[in-house]
Amino acid sequence: MKGLWCSALVCCAAAAGPAAAKPAMLAVTEPMPVFQVMKNGQVSGSNTELVRQVLAQAELKAEFQMYPWARAYSLALQQPNVLIYAITKTTEREALFHWIGPIASFRLGFVRLKGNQQAGINTLQDAKQLTIAVQRQDSTFDWLISQGFAEQKQLVLAADAEQSWSLLANGKVDLIVENPVLLPELARKTDLALQQLELVLMIPELERQAYLAVSKSTAPKTVEKLKQAYQQVVKP
Repeated sequence: MKGLWCSALVCCAAAAGPAAAKPAMLAVTEPMPVFQVMKNGQVSGSNTELVRQVLAQAELKAEFQMYPWARAYSLALQQPNVLIYAITKTTEREALFHWIGPIASFRLGFVRLKGNQQAGINTLQDAKQLTIAVQRQDSTFDWLISQGFAEQKQLVLAADAEQSWSLLANGKVDLIVENPVLLPELARKTDLALQQLELVLMIPELERQAYLAVSKSTAPKTVEKLKQAYQQVVKP
């Protein structure tokens, strides 16, 4: 009887093993309404669905987590088998990751509350007299720093886009840098009327593609599987 009991335990453990095993990869992103959102406790949104399709095509499994951008970026820099999206491919970042492929494109500009008359800028230089909410390690933050903006002077750090929106809506900053297509969602999330928001200056230098990338220390075989799967998913 004891032998039968032990055998049953072994069988149960064997059966439970695969189900309990953690996914081989971690997929990290930041909150970005419409594109990357939490829905019913799971990471969702249009960019997320594309990443899930790529993983399915590659026959790989990943645990999806949403973090402030700085944390997501740090994880992808330091650990193997970490997918990160949607990340801008810049000269400074190019050698830091394996780039699987673009998943979105965006245009950015300065946005103000219409009631804030002093934020009616015409040039980038004008913006240096104002406060701007940005996310650390974000490509917008990096670009503004390269243009002579400074943290704790013009730049006010936020954990994510929604916190930037809240800072703007509550009058804590003069400007945010945002994709114009997200203004209706910004208004909805902050209980503002869309007419209270104004795009005052586009930034052509920040018109870019956002990518799916994977940490540099990920095995070459895995990287290649992801690249091939991406091509299959996005092919015309």
